[in-house]
Amino acid sequence: MQPRQYLAPQQKQNLTQALQRSLEILQLPQAELAALLREEIEKNPLLEEVPVSSSSRSPIPEVEAPISLHEHLLVQVREALSDPSMRRIGEQLLEQLDERGFLPEGLTEPVIPVLQTLDPPGIFARNLRECFLLQLARKPHPPLTHKLVDLAFDDLLQGRYSLVKKKLGVDGPELQQAIQQLARLSTRPGSAFQRTHTQPIVADLQFVKHDGKWTVTSLEDTLPRIRLCTEYVGLDNVREFKTSAQWLLRSMQRRRKMLLELGTHLVKLQAPFLNQQGPLQAVSAAELAELLGVHESTISRALNDKYAATPRGLLPLRALVPSAQNTSAKDVLQRLVAHEDKTTPLTDDELASAMTKAGHATARRTVAKYRKQLRIGSASARKHLRS
Repeated sequence: MQPRQYLAPQQKQNLTQALQRSLEILQLPQAELAALLREEIEKNPLLEEVPVSSSSRSPIPEVEAPISLHEHLLVQVREALSDPSMRRIGEQLLEQLDERGFLPEGLTEPVIPVLQTLDPPGIFARNLRECFLLQLARKPHPPLTHKLVDLAFDDLLQGRYSLVKKKLGVDGPELQQAIQQLARLSTRPGSAFQRTHTQPIVADLQFVKHDGKWTVTSLEDTLPRIRLCTEYVGLDNVREFKTSAQWLLRSMQRRRKMLLELGTHLVKLQAPFLNQQGPLQAVSAAELAELLGVHESTISRALNDKYAATPRGLLPLRALVPSAQNTSAKDVLQRLVAHEDKTTPLTDDELASAMTKAGHATARRTVAKYRKQLRIGSASARKHLRS
């Protein structure tokens, strides 16, 4: 029998810190990652930047500006509506979409049901209830989740849980499970295409089709290239610097590998869309996580603020994962607070845990920051307000 190997407490702590650093590096967009790497080079004497001549760098691909929601939908509207008069109405309705991707409530044009089949799921809804029903229709969900939206949505929004349970004939755990399913839906189906970035957008991947075959390439030319400086590695007093440098280099390798694997799966799945020959295929972060053998929160980090240079222009990776467009962390936080037990509001730690399970890995201090931005009180303040 092989002797078991046990990790000392300090080793476990180092491993946990290294894992957190690896996940942080995966989540960062290139501009922030470049700043972090240069900071690490300054702090760690065993890290050095590799000089790279401009001639040895791969050329940055010339791509169109990031695709907008309007551009994304206009192509689909023209493909879906062959009749010129219907197409004209569809284009007019497209101009009426608000920043969420919703139409004004009360519109009854005959082309609306057709428009509501377009991507992203939930687009052209006239209210949040209809937006949820459209998303639920795209992919099988437990019947109770559909009933909750179809029959008791207003009561749910008002927090009348006893009435909801009575209407649907369910107990508390069943209702809670259905609410958790709803938390995965997007309240703003068009938000993945909004240009809200103040930093320059840089492509992390490039999707190219040549002779009928797709290739996926990692683009890191905006990042400093770093390596371990071997001149001082053998000195005793630099052991901690060596460990930190090695973990950083490994984290960068893991980030590159994860993005390439994710990009390869997305290209295979969304090839018709990238070829402008079909709509986006339904896929969720959970399905991608299962394919890649990682946790769903890892996929969420990998999708966060990442872009691909494609034949259709510069696209956010989230735009290629319809069910992940873009149920933002703030949206999830708002829904968790709206549906929490009013007598025992969720603490920031509990909210962070619930958001991570929903695919948005969030630290407690980040939850506190989001609460302040959304003007949501602390757990004790919410309890006092409702008592």
